[in-house]
Amino acid sequence: SSKPTLFFLKEHRVAAEQAISNIHRTQDKMKNETKVSTYFKNKLKTLYQTGIEDARKEAELLQQCLDKINDIKSIKPKASAASTKSTLSTTGQYKLGLFPETDLRKPKAAMRRGVLMSLLHQAAHQLPVWKPSFPLEKPANLCKPPPLCGAVPPEQGHVSKPGEHVCARIRTPEGEEQWILAEVVSYSAHQGKYTVEDVDEEGRSSRESHVLTRRKVSPLPIMKADPTLSP
Repeated sequence: SSKPTLFFLKEHRVAAEQAISNIHRTQDKMKNETKVSTYFKNKLKTLYQTGIEDARKEAELLQQCLDKINDIKSIKPKASAASTKSTLSTTGQYKLGLFPETDLRKPKAAMRRGVLMSLLHQAAHQLPVWKPSFPLEKPANLCKPPPLCGAVPPEQGHVSKPGEHVCARIRTPEGEEQWILAEVVSYSAHQGKYTVEDVDEEGRSSRESHVLTRRKVSPLPIMKADPTLSP
């Protein structure tokens, strides 16, 4: 069987550290030079180019490891969905969204609001970090993050899928408008409207359902940006 990506990352890091050591040794030798010779200039240039290439390769391997982690995290809820979908009721117990650890749970009391907010915070913290792909055509800090990365809006015509969580602007019985965290039930392309359910069940016997136009539904980010590259 092929070696795991993490194994290659460890091997590559050892080799990269050796290249950095070579740079330090060469710089130490240059301290005794009153004038930097062409030999040392060319040697350092070659070592720096090797170091840059090593850094790019390590970044690629790290991204592959992060992608694998995200794949693993998504396996459990998807596998559970496939095996239990036919046995669950259609009253909101079958869910795939932000909170895989609570998905497909058996009917029980509504989740307290404080717990819900903690899970939302945890899900946001665990979003994968977007980084530009190598080789870069321009400096990393000038690369534009993709749609739904951090505060970047979705592509025009984006439609959230059933089971995904969104921000929805609803009108309360008192006539006031407010934003809620909701789960998409369905989308009608003919009417251009979503049917969503309020995730917050506290104080109610069941989820509230709302039919909303697309402009009143905003998808949540699926990635977060690296603040050092996209502040």
